Amino acid sequence: MGMYDNPPYYMSAYGLAVKHGYTGSESEWLVSISAYGLACSLGFNGTLAEWIASLKGEPGTTAYESAVAGGYEGTEEEFAGLLSAMADYIEDGTAAIEDGSVSTSKLATGAVTAAKLAAQAVETGKIKDAAITSDKLASGAVVSAKLADDAVTSDKIADEAVVNEKIADGSVTSDKIADTAVVGAKIAAGAVTETKLGSGAVTADKIGSNAVSTVYTATIGTTWAGDNAPYSQDITISGLLTTDKVLVDIAPSSTYATAEDELDAWAEIFKFDVSAANTLTVYARTETTTDIPIKVLCVRK
Repeated sequence: MGMYDNPPYYMSAYGLAVKHGYTGSESEWLVSISAYGLACSLGFNGTLAEWIASLKGEPGTTAYESAVAGGYEGTEEEFAGLLSAMADYIEDGTAAIEDGSVSTSKLATGAVTAAKLAAQAVETGKIKDAAITSDKLASGAVVSAKLADDAVTSDKIADEAVVNEKIADGSVTSDKIADTAVVGAKIAAGAVTETKLGSGAVTADKIGSNAVSTVYTATIGTTWAGDNAPYSQDITISGLLTTDKVLVDIAPSSTYATAEDELDAWAEIFKFDVSAANTLTVYARTETTTDIPIKVLCVRK
């Protein structure tokens, strides 16, 4: 129930006016009962300042004296203050504007400009969710200096939003890449080419342990050194380093009978060492008499 819906609460003149049919706001009612308001109701068509200027009494009579003659009982200073306050209230001030009375539909196109906004007037709390979209941002409006620390996080970046043409030359440097940020799953096939690697970019300390491997082929012959087990022989494999780790396996012939002989001989081999650069030393329990084709997986850092 509103303040003026129940008769016992008609305590003010404005309330009585509402009871008898007045439909305006209290500020509008106050204006309507002023001398200026009464003048307007009787046909005066002008501003408050124009009405004040129109007040004339007998020759030599001021507006205040005319008001006293009409029943005003205040002092001249009070009368001047009343007129000044009324002018501010009606024409220049905001007191006559009720909260919520200025809505978007009442604002002319282009009425709200940057020059009319007070400093700090637009705050985060006053911006609706999703109100700022890409089409509302001027070209070059978003720069590094306007971004708060940690403002751009992975969950705020749309899929495929970061593409080559949006990355400035030299903008991705090693200090901007988090540890373990670049992993195999994030590198497209063929993405790393010689033209994209700077001179000296790939160094030993940047290559993980066991990251590089090469497969060589060779043959274990039938000439062995030694008078008794273990027998040994050296096989030359160009490119082999003394620091390499090797895994050796038989590469049997596609001919079954030949492969059987190779496998029998292979059973006598028990050890391999990289004894020198380009040299693989093979050790056997017996002096085999069949050539054994092998493949050597070389793993190096």
